[in-house]
Amino acid sequence: MKRNALGDSSGSNSLDINFLLFSISSFKY
Repeated sequence: MKRNALGDSSGSNSLDINFLLFSISSFKY
């Protein structure tokens, strides 16, 4: 299931932000 990177009113935007933060922290270490 593809998610909209811009998110929507259902709160998927915050999920994408959390995923991006996790990905960034993973690459930093």
